[in-house]
Amino acid sequence: MSIDNLHAHADWHSKDAHEASLRFREVCSAVANQQARYEHDLSSPNGDEIAVDTAYFGSETASKLLVVVSGIHGLEALAGSAIQIGWVASGGPASLPEDLAVLMVHQINPWGCAWRRRFNEDNVDLNRNFLDFNRSVPSNSKYAGIHDTLKPETAMGTFGEASAQYLAGLVAERGIEDTIDLLMGGQHEYPDGFGFGGQEPSWSRRTFEHVLAPFRDQVEQVCYLELHSGLGPYGYGQIISLQHGDVLARTRDWFGQWVFNPRADRKPGEPGYREVAGHSTDGFSSLFAGAEVTPVTLEMGTYPPFESLALLLEEHILFQAGDAAPAGKLEAVRERLEEYHCPADLHWRDANWLRGYQVIKQAIDGLSSEPR
Repeated sequence: MSIDNLHAHADWHSKDAHEASLRFREVCSAVANQQARYEHDLSSPNGDEIAVDTAYFGSETASKLLVVVSGIHGLEALAGSAIQIGWVASGGPASLPEDLAVLMVHQINPWGCAWRRRFNEDNVDLNRNFLDFNRSVPSNSKYAGIHDTLKPETAMGTFGEASAQYLAGLVAERGIEDTIDLLMGGQHEYPDGFGFGGQEPSWSRRTFEHVLAPFRDQVEQVCYLELHSGLGPYGYGQIISLQHGDVLARTRDWFGQWVFNPRADRKPGEPGYREVAGHSTDGFSSLFAGAEVTPVTLEMGTYPPFESLALLLEEHILFQAGDAAPAGKLEAVRERLEEYHCPADLHWRDANWLRGYQVIKQAIDGLSSEPR
């Protein structure tokens, strides 16, 4: 089905994680070959059950597999969920080639999705958790110097209200690139800190690896598509790769030469260069070591990242403060964060799910082409 034939203004976005789960299961139930649900031990703020849902479309013996994942960062779940629901509801499964299957993994971080946090129930950023914890983990020595300032009643303000000024001060002192590395590069020493990558595999990672285990010996080619939002120009969907060599060349063949790679397109010290340890795309590649793997993320841009990061820091302080925080303030900040990661603007929502539909189509076309 071409983009022109889709319902451009159909809104597949849900009001919250619970509704998104219900809609995902319902839309998949009529067309999926298999569905599964992996319940979490904890619950939502309303006491609802939370879980990871999966749906498999296509031949059970397919040698080519596209894996589409939403909710790695809980706040971003609604944007990613809409792409998954929209693809299924718009007839995507009916157009799959004979030897190609699609596995949808919905809200892989169900606690973060339900509680509208970037992080999981253990304050872990899942995109810093895919490490071999039998080896020494990377050390973010820069972060240690500011950890104590990211607490209530410090430079961030009593309850994080000075987060924007604090962040501006870091940028003025260190520059934007160093500040991003400092806060977003991940750290493994401080479980109560910002950007914590964990000290062992998280529940979501273990669940994800369990979901993928049956396919590891079956597939010969696999594309991993991880859905994100909040980074980049408003309403623009950027494909990002962290791979090198033939994998990066293949990625650009499939998705376009404008695929951005912060490791390959920049040199250390240049603006935009990033080394992110424990990223899920690297972890996914290691799971399918015997297959041709093409892992990418789709980032749908929203509001200025500086503003979003300041809000994330404020939420971090309020979360630590617990019951001491002013009534309703944490929820108010989380509502703003939700808007920053899934705007209510219908034009943005059109752009989000249509770009997602296009990228899924590109991945299917790529898997259907001759191996590079």
